[in-house]
Amino acid sequence: MEEFYAPNVIVPKFLHIACKKLDEGSLNVAQYETAIEDFNDYMAVILTPPAGDAAFVKRASELRTGYGCSRTSDAIYLALAEELARNGNVELLTFDIGMVNQAARNSAAVKVNLLPV
Repeated sequence: MEEFYAPNVIVPKFLHIACKKLDEGSLNVAQYETAIEDFNDYMAVILTPPAGDAAFVKRASELRTGYGCSRTSDAIYLALAEELARNGNVELLTFDIGMVNQAARNSAAVKVNLLPV
């Protein structure tokens, strides 16, 4: 049985992206509200790290080195994936080609799947 994990940073990251899409007009109010409801439903089955994101501060900082500050959240996802990979197969799903490249350069143990937009 598969388990789904995400760092706690997923919540503010999603809310920020949804807000930006609403502000720029790529989502209307109804679509935004549906996205919020759907995200809330998804979070009911997504587990977060028991020790929180703080457990990944040092490794995420290392993974972010050589990238801009905007890659900090991605580094937390990668650090979590590395930790989970110690106990089995892990696949990280993303829409962000930058995360694919960051993982290839810094986290060989993490398989990253780029989702179509």
